[in-house]
Amino acid sequence: MKMKKRALLVGYFLFTIMLFNFTFGFAAALTDNNSFVISGLNEKITIDDADNDGIDDNFENLNKRKIEVDIFDNEAIIQSIRKGTEMKDLIRTVIGYGENGVEIQIGYKSNLETDFEITFRLVFRELIEFVDIDFNGIFDPEVDKRIQNYSLKDFSPISYEKVVIQDASFLHHLSIKTVSNNFTLNVYFAEEFTVVENSLINPTQAKIDIEIANFNYLNDSSQIALYTSLDSESVFQRHDDTEDEENGYAKTERGIATVVDDYTGFYSWNESGIVDDNSQNIPVSDILPDDFIENGKKMYLNYPRGVNIYHSSKIGIEGLLITEEFPLLGLVLLLIAIGAVSSIVAYSVYHQKKSKPRVKIKRRYRDKHRILKSQRHEPVMLFDSKVALQILKEEDAIRNLYDKGDINITAISNDFYETIDNFGFKGNEKSEFIKEMLSLRPFERELILRDMLIKFQ
Repeated sequence: MKMKKRALLVGYFLFTIMLFNFTFGFAAALTDNNSFVISGLNEKITIDDADNDGIDDNFENLNKRKIEVDIFDNEAIIQSIRKGTEMKDLIRTVIGYGENGVEIQIGYKSNLETDFEITFRLVFRELIEFVDIDFNGIFDPEVDKRIQNYSLKDFSPISYEKVVIQDASFLHHLSIKTVSNNFTLNVYFAEEFTVVENSLINPTQAKIDIEIANFNYLNDSSQIALYTSLDSESVFQRHDDTEDEENGYAKTERGIATVVDDYTGFYSWNESGIVDDNSQNIPVSDILPDDFIENGKKMYLNYPRGVNIYHSSKIGIEGLLITEEFPLLGLVLLLIAIGAVSSIVAYSVYHQKKSKPRVKIKRRYRDKHRILKSQRHEPVMLFDSKVALQILKEEDAIRNLYDKGDINITAISNDFYETIDNFGFKGNEKSEFIKEMLSLRPFERELILRDMLIKFQ
């Protein structure tokens, strides 16, 4: 019995582990962008992705936003509010352009009625033509030779278009360029996940494509650096791995981030760009003190010499994408809980059943006779009744009984065995119980049987 009990306990434990591994594997597989595999079944199930952007439609619907764009003389205001949920938040982007270049300011508030929890900005200020003296590909004012500063200040009116992605979701495209067409920013805001120029962008960020064309180089061996100012009430730090890389939405990205009140603003860029139709590495300098903004910072985006330069980057707020709690994640957690509770309850019921106290009967006499059980499950006797009657019929019966020593002669009622059968004893339990009962006096047996009948009914 101990071995059987131990085996059942081990079985319940292994069952719980198996169920946990199954549900954990199922939950982990849900993080894949295109499909998930149920562990143990080797069956690949494709996600719902009607627009073929690699994002599950349910997850995409949870993160859709409503974007409104207002354009003024030299400024555009873009407000993005979450759709379809009671948790309304706001991402506000202001793009201004003029004498100081192109300024992009991001603000975020988690509640429409509160103040902005985080604001930060960057300014694309000027192009610097330089000769790379130390051949590291990065402009260093202390080492490299500066050829010219090309200020970004004369701009054409902003161009804006609104394109349908699908259903009631839109892609908003703003184009800001200098009058000379040497420098252009194409800025994209999407109300849902969408692919633009081979890059996936999500609704909590904006895609910024930098284009430099037909720059008037003054030196035959020079290249260009884009002076970029950074401003935040907190520090900026370089990140080798961006949020999009961690989520599997992008590859070969680098970036900077600033954290204010647990909210993270970021600017990221592709490590390579297209220079005259060829992919080339785009080195970026360290973060340095800024020359124009008090307590501000700066960095240089460095481009190899070329006629047409194209470089992709992004700006936005991290950590705003929400996941579906039910039925996907909620179902997984529910399965884990049910599996664990079921195993505990099953073992508890078994343990309680096996450990239920049996009725203990006090033995008054030591039984010297074996109780036999017939193969046909007939009533069990202390000894053959014919032998007992023969002794009583002989002469000097009392003396003969005395000579045989201690012999217990017990009278049993007709319904005794029928009553015992109602208890459903298994194996040799019935024989042991009868042995205990026959060692008692009749009134003791009657009290015990009556008590047992009450408890088992």
